[in-house]
Amino acid sequence: AAAAKATAAAGKVAETELYEALGVPTDATSGQIKKAYYQKARAMHPDKNPGDPDAHAKFQAIGEAYQVLSSEELRAKYNASGKQALEVDLVDPSSFFAALFGSE
Repeated sequence: AAAAKATAAAGKVAETELYEALGVPTDATSGQIKKAYYQKARAMHPDKNPGDPDAHAKFQAIGEAYQVLSSEELRAKYNASGKQALEVDLVDPSSFFAALFGSE
């Protein structure tokens, strides 16, 4: 984990797509990542964007980004090798959002 943090702090990551999805730098703290996710998830939720046909895909992308970047282990794998290193079944972003914010 320390090596992953050092790698991220140096800005040497294999891909930046997930960081860009949340709008955070590659050396973002877990607090910055969490705050960015909460803000984007609320703003991008499909229920808040009924006229946007891409809303579900955008919401799903930020949910996947948060799942990876909020886990030290997954973030280290992503930083080292990019998305292809993530051989995990990610939770459905809608379910993940409901678990964090409660279902309405």
